[in-house]
Amino acid sequence: MNDPSPMLEPAQAVIAARSEQQAMDWSLVLSSQGIGSTIQRSEEGGWRIEVDPPDYLPAMAAIRLYRRENRRFRWRQPLPWSGWFFHWGVLGWGLALVLFFALPAWQGIDLRPAGCVDNAAMSRGEWWRPFTSVTLHGDAGHLAANLGLGGILLGLAMARYGYGIGLLAAYAAGVLGGWAGWLIYPETHRSVGASGMVMGALGLLMVSELWRGQRTPVRWGAPAILAGVMLFALTGTNPTSDFVAHGGGFFAGALLGLPLSRAPAPPRQGRWLDIAALGLLVGVVMAAWIRAAGLSLPG
Repeated sequence: MNDPSPMLEPAQAVIAARSEQQAMDWSLVLSSQGIGSTIQRSEEGGWRIEVDPPDYLPAMAAIRLYRRENRRFRWRQPLPWSGWFFHWGVLGWGLALVLFFALPAWQGIDLRPAGCVDNAAMSRGEWWRPFTSVTLHGDAGHLAANLGLGGILLGLAMARYGYGIGLLAAYAAGVLGGWAGWLIYPETHRSVGASGMVMGALGLLMVSELWRGQRTPVRWGAPAILAGVMLFALTGTNPTSDFVAHGGGFFAGALLGLPLSRAPAPPRQGRWLDIAALGLLVGVVMAAWIRAAGLSLPG
């Protein structure tokens, strides 16, 4: 793959590309960073990407970083024609849920009594239950449903916000959905599942484009908000499901996404932020399960 080469013109900055596919790939990269671009065929028969002059240096930096990361397999991949990216690291989340479901069942252990959202137990001070219930499922069908929709939504959220930050934010939204159930439902209420986390990812995605236009956030954000609300109505309002946990996770995800959407999108943000966020997520889950198992934390 050749290096992008600049050609400066009075009213625009131009980045030359080797092929139409390369120009399209680079344009998707620029779009993910909020940089507007136009693909045109040059008079010489090649392809070029036109950007506003103030965006030229950021555009070149984004393309060079994309090329450097593209020399090896990238977990974060562009989705053709959509302008969105997908992070295949979501497979790790799916594997973790499968292990939480399969390994205890294989050993004949039921983790749900200790880890489910149990309003009566939470009223007695068992704070960890919303943190642990996100990792549990009632049966294989429940797990498969969350893996299917959650794999798509979380993969998109992880690509937009960073794999660690997106996953932690969605998990936090799911936990807040569990707490919402404790506040609203009677003490007999019990529930498990990652549905609140999945709806949290939907909320994160709903507001992810709000500030992309910078000067006209409503123009960019209104269609995404409408689509997010409609998708929530289709997937999160099943009468047989935990509506409060779904709704709480969805709105918590949207609220968490408002400040996060102002931050630079990957790959501009520092990788250490994602590593720290992922470490925090693993630590919180481990601490909650240690407490659920009746063990004391060190120190």
